[in-house]
Amino acid sequence: MRTGRKASLSSKAIEYLQLLVYGVVWFYSRLIVVLGVLAILGSILYCVVYLPLAWAINHILSIFDMQVF
Repeated sequence: MRTGRKASLSSKAIEYLQLLVYGVVWFYSRLIVVLGVLAILGSILYCVVYLPLAWAINHILSIFDMQVF
């Protein structure tokens, strides 16, 4: 009787461990995807917004012989 109960508890523990590993793998895979998307969006935003804005500000300020960026 004991061995059957022990095996049952052991299989439950293995099942919970598998669920835990699956959850951790799922979480980190989603985290990597989200961080990748944020990195791509950030680089696009940098190229489309920041660089032209910095160039325009420098161009305007160069008229007055000043430079910020």
